[in-house]
Amino acid sequence: MDSTDLAAVWLTLKLATIVTLLLLVVGTPIAWWLARTRSVFKAAVGAVVALPLVLPPTVLGFYLLVTMGPNGPIGQLTQSLGLGLLPFTFPGLVIASVFYSLHLAPRSTTQMDNLSGCFNGVAKNRPVHQLFQKMDPSIA
Repeated sequence: MDSTDLAAVWLTLKLATIVTLLLLVVGTPIAWWLARTRSVFKAAVGAVVALPLVLPPTVLGFYLLVTMGPNGPIGQLTQSLGLGLLPFTFPGLVIASVFYSLHLAPRSTTQMDNLSGCFNGVAKNRPVHQLFQKMDPSIA
């Protein structure tokens, strides 16, 4: 491996680490909100989160380029703040990767909720469940 290969591996590891941390910070609250809310905005937020599942990656990338480009709303905002443009930069790559992967957090949380519902009847008589119920009474 030469220095170019190592730079690509380092960039990938750095991107994966940052995106994973951001998805934990951003995706988990969105997943919790989508699972628990009865808001009128639930359908709209769910649709935005599900966009990477519906749109082909090239179309999604084009929309992100248009949005973050010099004439897009995010591009104009970052330029007015003196941050420059985001396309083809590492921060732009992070934002695009978070947006592309955001659907994974709500889907996995929903699956975990479904799975935990299967075991509720079994676990209710266990001491661990009773301990958690004392810590958080909303656990039924």
